[in-house]
This record gives sequence, structure tokens and C-alpha cells, in this order.
Amino acid sequence: MKRRVPVGLAVVCAFALVASACGSSTKSATDTTGSTPTSAAAGAKDTASLSGAGSTFVQSMLQEWIKQYGKAAPGVSINYQGVGSGAGIQQLTSKTVDFAGSDVALKPEEQAATGGAGSV
Repeated sequence: MKRRVPVGLAVVCAFALVASACGSSTKSATDTTGSTPTSAAAGAKDTASLSGAGSTFVQSMLQEWIKQYGKAAPGVSINYQGVGSGAGIQQLTSKTVDFAGSDVALKPEEQAATGGAGSV
């Protein structure tokens, strides 16, 4: 019998993994609050941009985490769009987003397409 990881725990772990995996980049984007990085952040040595999509269930929680993370890492811009789990998985497997939120587990073929990582 398979043991299921609670969605909230999976989201926390995946978000932490994605946030910690940020590399240096000069690319910027808007975050879920609709604001762009400040000039101080844009001039920072290490800037990065992440995009995600998926579950509307976790969207408000992710927006709060993004806001809090932005205070600790002002050079990192994170954009998450709540478009539904299926759309998030589709965007992840087509590699148009860096991470996805899903209320359901990925199918084996979806895991293979994403290398088994990146979904929450």
C-alpha cells in the first residue's frame, strides 16, 4: 500500500527545493503581487526568476510564501499562476514553467517528462 504525502507538506518541500535551487540570472519577471523587482533588487549580484503554475488550492498560501521569501531574498522574483492542477502539470511537462502545484500525484509518464521533480 502506497503512503501519500499530505498536499501541504509536499508543497512546502517542493517550494523550498525550488527556491533553494535558484541560480544567478539577470532575467526578471513579475511576482504574484503584480510588482516588479525594485531597483535595489535589480542591481543585486544574485538575481533569479522562477515561474510556476497549477493548483488554485495552494495559490493563496504560495503567494504569502513568495511575499515572505521576497523579503529574505529581494533579488529573486517568483511568479505563480493558479490555473488548475491539470494546466500546471501540462505547463511543467512542456517546460514552460519551473515548478507546478497539483492536487493530484503525477502519472509515471508525467514524472518521466519532468525528471521526477518540480511539482508540488
